[in-house]
Amino acid sequence: MAVIGEASQVVWSEELRRNGRVVFTLRASWVLKRLGVVWLGAIVVALRSLDADATGATDAKVRLAFTVLFFAMAIGISAWHGWRIFRQHPALTVDQNGIRAGRDRFLPWSEVGTIGFTRGGLGQKRLPIIPKDQWAKELTVDQSAIKDIPAFARWLEGVLAEQRAAGSN
Repeated sequence: MAVIGEASQVVWSEELRRNGRVVFTLRASWVLKRLGVVWLGAIVVALRSLDADATGATDAKVRLAFTVLFFAMAIGISAWHGWRIFRQHPALTVDQNGIRAGRDRFLPWSEVGTIGFTRGGLGQKRLPIIPKDQWAKELTVDQSAIKDIPAFARWLEGVLAEQRAAGSN
């Protein structure tokens, strides 16, 4: 089964029309890339610790404790992300009421001011959804749920236009 965040705008539109909502779950490929960086860091820390032990460093116990702590952190992060992928944790939901990031952040269509410009670079692109209230915090979508952020921005602008047209009737 393909992850909807890696599908096209046509698939998103069809899903929204058919089910009244589109649920974007975490993309396993994105998570695995991030976990690769975490584990690479853990390996580098371990190798540096072994190198320091070989040279007779006096703080070997501190380095060992730091290495164990770093590996425990990497295991915890991996388990947390694995659980979120296994449970199909909703990273983003777009429905007839608005946009929900995770389970807590919600922005109704009536409060959406504009869809911002894509920010960031390779693998780190983010899309701000800017509320009408200038003091409210913007809702940010990243590539953890959507592979093609610029395509998602165009699609979301269309959905926002439809919602505004439906609201003015």
